Amino acid sequence: TELDMLHLKHESKKYNIKYSFEGALTNTRDSMRLVLWAQTLGKNEELMTGLGARHFGEDALLGEHRVLLEVVQEAGLDVEEARRVLYSNDW
Repeated sequence: TELDMLHLKHESKKYNIKYSFEGALTNTRDSMRLVLWAQTLGKNEELMTGLGARHFGEDALLGEHRVLLEVVQEAGLDVEEARRVLYSNDW
């Protein structure tokens, strides 16, 4: 509800976290494929944290491979391997 969103925005300010509901909705299939891949490497939490920060904190489009690969790198994962996952049907 709108009240819940206002509460979340208010609470996030206490911790200096930007929280926005203004971002566009995009197809997140590729981001979820990367999460499954990252899980096999024990890095799914790091990747999910980065994806959430990009989506809710920066209004980034999680359907864009450029954004996904930036998050992959920030999570300490191999960017070229992630690119292979994105351009395959493995996941």
